[in-house]
Amino acid sequence: MTNDESDMFDIGMVVLPALGVAFVALVVWLAVRVINRRERWAKWTLAGTSIGVPMLYLLGFGPVCWLYQSDWFADDDAPFAIAREVYHPILWLQEEGPQPIRAAIDWYVHLWC
Repeated sequence: MTNDESDMFDIGMVVLPALGVAFVALVVWLAVRVINRRERWAKWTLAGTSIGVPMLYLLGFGPVCWLYQSDWFADDDAPFAIAREVYHPILWLQEEGPQPIRAAIDWYVHLWC
């Protein structure tokens, strides 16, 4: 394994799961604040976090495809490898998912490319 491959292994195996755990911890903490203290800011933050972050993740797939199609990334670049790791669930759904989901992903990608 080359040095670049070991760097990508560390990102995929350490950083991304750590970010996922941090996101879940934030949502749980906000849910406890909403339930126990009934704070209005916590309700809005919880709604924005639990809806907004996944929406940004899904909507970010199109611009990444556009960057790849416009030759901003080469197949062996580190940013492309990171994007491929981050968007692996969407790529898997595009290849293996049910036909309506594949059609929706293809439609969205074609808006950008």
